[in-house]
Amino acid sequence: MSDNNEKNIRFEGFRTGSKAVAIPVEFFNELMPTLNRGVEIRVVLHVIYMIFRKSGRIRAVSFEELVNETSLRAALSEDTYRFQIKEALDRGVQAGALLECHLNQHDFLYFLNNEGGRRQYQQIHMGTLSFSEDSQIATAIKLDKTTPIIAYEQEIGTVTPAIAEAIREAEGIYPTEWIIEALNLASTNNARSWRYVDAILKRWNKEGRNDETNWRNNESTDPYSHLYRRQ
Repeated sequence: MSDNNEKNIRFEGFRTGSKAVAIPVEFFNELMPTLNRGVEIRVVLHVIYMIFRKSGRIRAVSFEELVNETSLRAALSEDTYRFQIKEALDRGVQAGALLECHLNQHDFLYFLNNEGGRRQYQQIHMGTLSFSEDSQIATAIKLDKTTPIIAYEQEIGTVTPAIAEAIREAEGIYPTEWIIEALNLASTNNARSWRYVDAILKRWNKEGRNDETNWRNNESTDPYSHLYRRQ
């Protein structure tokens, strides 16, 4: 936590010509009375502030971006700031100020619950807008081929809500590297479906993950070929 001397420094006032951030009137009239603690107000305001600064296509901010925001961390306990921020974000979602999108087992993306935020949130869940389309978001949350969601987009295709849920369930059962490798195998064998990937993971879980490079390009010895032949 910042020391007392730092917190007691008197603010010198707003500077002429400073950039302004538009705060919806509803924040003061309807939302603020429902937020119970100062940290909740701080975090929601920071989400609005950080989204306002965005220049990429996706107008949202990730949890990891928030926890690395210096001005926000300075107001919180150094030992528990991650927990405080996540708890405040959850409250913001519950209060209806924010919309939460699950990226992977480690990170979340937050949209402001306004017309633009709702539209992009729906597009993400419908699969018509991809995280990888916005380089700013992808860089900030380190979305690359080591993330199953992005690996699926690169190797298989659009991530629908059903596929996203299946991947999240798989992340709770199998190591991430297994999921990535299974997606790579599906692409290599031109069997681009989650059903095929799931079959690989279940087999590895039951029999062990062996070196299967000897059959990757040989359909006759591919133990999963019966799955994609039916599709």
